[in-house]
Amino acid sequence: MIEVVGDEGHNMARVLVSGDSAAVLDVLCAEITGEGHEVIEAYDGQQAYEFALSERPDMMFLQVAMPVFDGYETCQMLRQDPDIPAGLPVILVVGAEVDPRKIEKVGATDMLAACHEVYEVRDLLAAHLTPDALTDVEA
Repeated sequence: MIEVVGDEGHNMARVLVSGDSAAVLDVLCAEITGEGHEVIEAYDGQQAYEFALSERPDMMFLQVAMPVFDGYETCQMLRQDPDIPAGLPVILVVGAEVDPRKIEKVGATDMLAACHEVYEVRDLLAAHLTPDALTDVEA
């Protein structure tokens, strides 16, 4: 079942948030909806990948630690799928130990610490959900 959180009735981006930590998901969802965007929640890497195909989000946040496919695997699958726009921003939500080379290797757009400040999410949304960025994703 797809859980969509957001205000209906105004122009907003669709942001897919995926992970198995309820605490991290709840915080991210609140921050993203607080910025006026619609959130689609997925609870493992396979579900995130399937929702990326069916729901066509404008941006994705993937926790690295997820069941079925982890965030790295999911990101790599997204980047290899010709049905997923190459410009889709994929942000990996990482724990304390992170290898920036691995993030680059799987094609992630950026990363966000699981323990982050609200302004960091706001900055990522602003950077990747500009009108030009949204046009690139839709192409």
